[in-house]
Amino acid sequence: IAILGPQKSHLVARKEPAAERRRYNAPMRSLLLPLLILAAGLAVGQNVLPAKRLTTPPTIDGAVDDTGEWADAPGFEGLHDEEDGSRAPEQGRFWLAYDDTYIYFAARLLDSQPQRIAAEEYRTNTTLGGDDSVSLHLDVGGSGTDFSVFTINSRGATSISLAGGRAFKREWSGEFLARGRRTAEGWEAEARIPWRILPLPAAGPRDLRFNVSRYWARGIRSFTHVFTGQGRREHTPRWIGVHVPAQTRESSLKLLPYVYGGFERGGHEIANAGLDLKTSLTEGIELVGSINPDFRNIESQILGLEFSRFERLADEARPFFLEGAEYLNSALFASQRIRTFDAGINLYGKLGGSTTFAALNATDFGRENAFAATATHTLPRNQTLRAAVTSLRRPGLENDAYLLAYFNQMGPFSLFLRNMSSRDSGLGTGDNALANLSFSQKGINVNASYQVVDANFRPRLGFFPESNYRSASMEAVYFRNFKGGYWNDAGGGFFLNESDRINGEFYRRGHGAFFFTTNRYGLAMSLNYSREKFLDSRDHFYSAFFGYPRGARYYGLNVGGTWGHVAGSPYRSISIGGRKRLFGRLYLNLNHQIVDHFSHREQTIAGVGYDLDADHALNCRAVRTGDDVNTYLSFRKAGNRGAEYFLIVGDPNAQRFRGSVILKALVPFELK
Repeated sequence: IAILGPQKSHLVARKEPAAERRRYNAPMRSLLLPLLILAAGLAVGQNVLPAKRLTTPPTIDGAVDDTGEWADAPGFEGLHDEEDGSRAPEQGRFWLAYDDTYIYFAARLLDSQPQRIAAEEYRTNTTLGGDDSVSLHLDVGGSGTDFSVFTINSRGATSISLAGGRAFKREWSGEFLARGRRTAEGWEAEARIPWRILPLPAAGPRDLRFNVSRYWARGIRSFTHVFTGQGRREHTPRWIGVHVPAQTRESSLKLLPYVYGGFERGGHEIANAGLDLKTSLTEGIELVGSINPDFRNIESQILGLEFSRFERLADEARPFFLEGAEYLNSALFASQRIRTFDAGINLYGKLGGSTTFAALNATDFGRENAFAATATHTLPRNQTLRAAVTSLRRPGLENDAYLLAYFNQMGPFSLFLRNMSSRDSGLGTGDNALANLSFSQKGINVNASYQVVDANFRPRLGFFPESNYRSASMEAVYFRNFKGGYWNDAGGGFFLNESDRINGEFYRRGHGAFFFTTNRYGLAMSLNYSREKFLDSRDHFYSAFFGYPRGARYYGLNVGGTWGHVAGSPYRSISIGGRKRLFGRLYLNLNHQIVDHFSHREQTIAGVGYDLDADHALNCRAVRTGDDVNTYLSFRKAGNRGAEYFLIVGDPNAQRFRGSVILKALVPFELK
């Protein structure tokens, strides 16, 4: 008997004749031990779901028949606010089962206003931000820390996030089948997830970890079946007795060769070719390789004109570096430091049920070799150990760095300790030590840290724009969701920080406060204030931001402004942006920013996209920064398992327009 969410089970005792009791005494004794074990599990409040192997799989059509095809699948219900664990205003019921090939999942979500269910996206393997969605979280290793997430909206659009991190390539990440539909009571969805796309442990009976979450777009809220926040990770539900199937697939090498050709302004010919590859070395270890990679068709993030005394980095978008990124992640490594390379190898996966690792090496022959590796081990009682190393070699330069970190979640408190060291042929040896203590409960979040960074600390593959200081900082935030009324949520807080040079000289000191809220109609507002003394400069900022509606991906408007005094000069920044999807396929976005600080600068970014269908699209982006103007136009046939084609006019990431026309083809195939 498993008690899940609000469900209850009642046992009714009855008296039996002595002869009847003796007749059933032996078999009852054989059942007594497992019943006691299960009862003990219930007594300590564990959330368990018994496994069920289906003999007849359900039809994945979006219509959940709980009296027919899902009748044999264990069901559970209940949703709770991700922020504070309170009961969700709109509930749901779910089913989970499996066979030797697939995991099956169904969801029925109640919504008192089904006409307002948000479902803009219709494609697969995409981002569903802003849509009503339901997600199944699966940790097949059972550690409770390594989840793959499968998300569906009411139109059957999907998003997949595999444990360890994956690029958005179906040939590499795999895909799952899902369907959804609206109903008079809300919406429902069904999904079929192949075992083979998951990082599976050895075959046999196992207890998996799982949870279900829901994003409620109208309420701008996220809910989860079992609340595991604020140090409650051990409450993550267990899917017990699942017979993980043996992986009978042949060892294979997935190849993604590409070739492109074209012309640049002046009649100069352009031609290039390269190869991406991926294979599974063992059940839990993946290898990705790249020879002469091409990033010409990847649209990178554009940094705005905001003031910063230090370097800024754009987000990573290159598939080679996204594979295994969660396992490789550490303070020592920022993949953006590797601009290009001739050949690279990326190895990542799990060693046993509690250790993950990743190692990456990229070589630009004769010019640079970069190496990074990270290993993370999960200990009992919410403790984690992490070790990482990086190495960079260039002619005349050698740089190595090391990291050791410890994390402990103790109920609402968490402790993080980290020590790093770098050794540079030009700067010598430097250290970085950090201690952080956090508290999170009932909407209150407090964070305090102390850090010491030597002047010579410089891991050149990491992102550390500051050095030679010791600092103490604290931040306190309070956030609350409202159950009714005009306001949807509100929060605010303050921060303090003070830093001195290692020799005791003054470096910087600052404080500030912030407030943010969203009303019931989706209008998001935030106000910020900060004041800082940086060396001899006394700076202060005020900023305000308004966005409507919050969270919507395909339509909305945002306006923001910052003003104050920094680096001895008045500062003003104004930005306005909007996005809109028309006719279900045409997507427009426009952002404009003006900054007055020592001089007048402007930046405009405009984008147009048109989906011919789920796998064919036209895209155009134009960027104007000062006197520099760049634009490009592309056609893509991509996102499927067959050949992919790109026709690109211009260069998406050039500073100024690059007169070129390129046709690129990628034909995936597999060697077994």
